[in-house]
Parts: sequence; C-alpha cells; structure tokens
Amino acid sequence: MDYFKLSYLLALQEWLAADQETERLMLAIAEREGNRKSWITSNFLENFPCDDLCIIDHLWVKFSNGRFGFSVQQRIYEGLVNSGKYDNDFSRISEKRRYQLLDAVFFNAVGWTRTQDNFIFDLQAPIGHLPTFYQIGNWHIFFSRVQYCLGKSSD
Repeated sequence: MDYFKLSYLLALQEWLAADQETERLMLAIAEREGNRKSWITSNFLENFPCDDLCIIDHLWVKFSNGRFGFSVQQRIYEGLVNSGKYDNDFSRISEKRRYQLLDAVFFNAVGWTRTQDNFIFDLQAPIGHLPTFYQIGNWHIFFSRVQYCLGKSSD
C-alpha cells in the first residue's frame, strides 16, 4: 500500500483530503485482504493488518502533533470505558446496546455528530476528532485491534 499521498496531505494540513484518503486506504486494505464489501466488517476489524494500521496512525499523530489518529481515539475510548462513570447504566442493558451507548458517548467526546456536515477539518477540532472513519461501527473491536497493534509494534 502506498502512503505517500496520505503523508503529503497531512504534511500540508489538508485535513479533509487526508480524511478521505484514509477512508480510501482502509477500504483498499479491506479489499486487498479479501473483504469484498464496501464497508469494514467485525471479522475484518479483528484482523486488520497491524502494519497498515500503525502506519496510518503514525502519520496522523505525527502531522497533527498528537491531536489526531486512531491511537488518540483509542485512548479516549478506553478512558470512557475505564472511567466507571457508566457502569451502573450499562449493567442493566445488553452488551450490544452497551456498545451502542458507549459509541454515542465516544462520538460526543470527539465532537462527532450524526452528519458529516459538522465535522471540523482543522487543528481547532477536538482532540481525537480525526480521522472520521465512523463507518466502522464496531469501535470496541477496532480499538482493541489498535491497542493490540500498537503494543505489538513497540515490542
């Protein structure tokens, strides 16, 4: 996979174009790995290639001075999970509903809304706001993979 265009766009702080390129790359990686759908499945997220994930994340973190990237989003998500703030609310609902609610809390924390019209494509965006690959849907699976891959890359 060629990351030159993403690197170039991020270096220029062309955040919208870099966000679109990130989506294109992730879907191309999915197709390369045999995931023929136009979206990312749970099974694919569990096995997303660590090398690709780490490269994309590194570029976002580097060119945003630590404000953006999947690892930044993962830390925010993990902080919400581990805060204990939602334990009582979550104890009475199904696991699927729990993750849906946690996703909504995460979306709020990074400044995402239901429509793409409200995304902010500059450094004034909330920390973790970019990339906006919100089509993932199963954030708990994706962030588990991010955590695994980043841990593996630091070995």
